[in-house]
Amino acid sequence: MVLVGSLDVAVSGDEVEFTFEVRNDGDDPVEVTFPNACTVDVAVFEDDAEVWRWSEGRMFAQMIQQETFNLGDGMTETRVWESAPAGDYEAVATLEARGQDLEAGATFSV
Repeated sequence: MVLVGSLDVAVSGDEVEFTFEVRNDGDDPVEVTFPNACTVDVAVFEDDAEVWRWSEGRMFAQMIQQETFNLGDGMTETRVWESAPAGDYEAVATLEARGQDLEAGATFSV
């Protein structure tokens, strides 16, 4: 089981777009289970303090979802932070599947 993740960050004025790609680089299929409709989350940190989280204040449908990634298969999810204040940040995107410890990070400035 080899899921890999990458995070791209695009800044346009005070809007920040995070694109998290998850891909199966292994030889065997990987089945993942999501406990609700939140498949990916993004948190932003400034000096190790969390300043924004995409899922904060949102509600998600409580439904179990299963996804199978064959060799080379994956998913791409985009999240947007609007009205981001100027500063230097680190973003961490996580796959919100049970039993998976997959995250990717990137630094950026607004």
